Amino acid sequence: MSLETNVKTNNFIDKLYEDQIRGKEATRDKYNILHITDLAIDDKYLNGSAAECREFRCCHKIYEGLQLEVTPSKLAGTYGTVGCDLPLKGAKAMLEKLKEKLEDQYGEAPGMIVVSGNLVSTQPG
Repeated sequence: MSLETNVKTNNFIDKLYEDQIRGKEATRDKYNILHITDLAIDDKYLNGSAAECREFRCCHKIYEGLQLEVTPSKLAGTYGTVGCDLPLKGAKAMLEKLKEKLEDQYGEAPGMIVVSGNLVSTQPG
């Protein structure tokens, strides 16, 4: 069977590692890879600032000290808030928790972390 046929029939990997599948001595390396996308970390995020406001961008240091009319349920949280980009503290906490969970599940941290998309906030402000 040709490589083209293997790819078309979706058994390319099976054929590539046929000996291993049949229980023979052939082995292949295993890698744990974590892919994170679109973190959008906001270095201007401010815990306790207005999460809903009439300005273009909320949850920001630029609103610190301003008397905005907000209710406590609409304030930016410590680790992030729906509708706002992620604060650095939230990103660090997420990565630490991911590492812990992956070590528990797989016995080790990922061998590689791939970050794609927007790493930092792309909103002006």
